Amino acid sequence: MAKLTWTGRSITQLSLHRRRTNIGNLEYGLEHVPFLLLHAYNLFWCYQTSGQPYAIALEELEESGFDIQRILNPPTDEDLAGLAASALSSASAAGGATGADDVQIPPLPNPFLPGIAPLLCLLAVLCLHILMRLMQVWSTRVLTFIKYTPVATLSDATFVKVVPRAYRGKSVIVPLEQHVLSTGEKSAPFFMFQKHKYVGEQSNDDGSICFRKLKAPVTATVATYVNATGVASDAAYNRMLDLYGRNEFSIPQPTFIKMYQEQLVEPLTVFQIFSVLLYMLDEYWQYSLFTLVMILMFEGVTVFSRLKNL
Repeated sequence: MAKLTWTGRSITQLSLHRRRTNIGNLEYGLEHVPFLLLHAYNLFWCYQTSGQPYAIALEELEESGFDIQRILNPPTDEDLAGLAASALSSASAAGGATGADDVQIPPLPNPFLPGIAPLLCLLAVLCLHILMRLMQVWSTRVLTFIKYTPVATLSDATFVKVVPRAYRGKSVIVPLEQHVLSTGEKSAPFFMFQKHKYVGEQSNDDGSICFRKLKAPVTATVATYVNATGVASDAAYNRMLDLYGRNEFSIPQPTFIKMYQEQLVEPLTVFQIFSVLLYMLDEYWQYSLFTLVMILMFEGVTVFSRLKNL
């Protein structure tokens, strides 16, 4: 692998990468294929075991002495009205005895509920799939490992992983660009990091690669700048424009949707949503659903405040 160097004091580590094979050149790559296969298998497994817990519960009730036919076909209101008189007349004869009908029937599971094992496997694979996706947002190392592969030459690279010094930003993966110059030729490969341009050069001797931080020429004598008459020709202007770009500094305004998505994938927000979803498995799911709506509304208000203070 060629030796990789750079100029400037903002960067501690550089590495060349290219995108792994993805489906249709979209955002989703082949790393999702194993999870999709597992999802399909678990869903088929759940379909095959649908109703097993319900059948097992009925067998246990039948072994305990319950009338299964009465549980499956409960009496209608007309039947209950017809039995009311006979029940009152036989109440004195029954005395304080307690019949089998007075025993409370335990709640039955849903008739379409799948088996516990396939359901747990489906939830586990789903959680791992979501966690894999979230880890790519939280960690640049995980993102690089899953979606990018390292390369040795500058010609094969399409992305650059940049690790800055401590307290000078966070690690990012930026595209390695090449523009068509005004002369019709391609420019040298470069990348933009923290509004600075780094131009790549590969040595013909040992194949080493150096990314030089582009700086304005400030080392000439004072007389050179005092006697400067500006750009002499259009060719010189186009050449400098290709190298330095326009003299402007733009800060793009983020949209509400983009900031809201970033807010929802924060670790604390993900933990809150996951906890609420667990509470929704309880019978008081209405309260948990209300809490989930409040969390989403609170994050939306936070995003509105951030946009207002920009």
